[in-house]
Amino acid sequence: MSDNNIDESAAAGLREFTIVREFDAPRALVFEAWTDVEQMAKWAGPRGFTTPASSIELGSKPGDPQRMTMIDDSTGTEYATTGHLVEIVEPERLVFTWGDPTMPQDGEHESVITVTFAESDGKTTMTFHLRASDPLSPEDGAREGWAQSLDRLAETLS
Repeated sequence: MSDNNIDESAAAGLREFTIVREFDAPRALVFEAWTDVEQMAKWAGPRGFTTPASSIELGSKPGDPQRMTMIDDSTGTEYATTGHLVEIVEPERLVFTWGDPTMPQDGEHESVITVTFAESDGKTTMTFHLRASDPLSPEDGAREGWAQSLDRLAETLS
């Protein structure tokens, strides 16, 4: 795993950030960790959160729903997310929407996440890009939450 490479252009008020990670695993395995419910349950959510496999729904074709519920281990508070699969090119690229299920799923209230996977010498460089529906601030936790989730993904793959 490389350093926590976060694009610092995601300063307050902007709507995007990018995280690039290198995994010591073939891209097919890294891609599968994003598309297999049991694997995703092991790493989805920041540290201190559990995401039960029973709460995860992953689409296999564009338009299919994507859902999961993260549970704060210390309080039991549930944080549901919902969206839909936009694009899947195995094992190169995933694009999906991500948002609060209490908000309209109209494209204006959802973030768009693009994850690309490039393999070189048996290692995978994964680029995670989130374009938010509203301006992000350092206090909203999205960037840090995703960074921690990707730390957990690296641990799962090692």
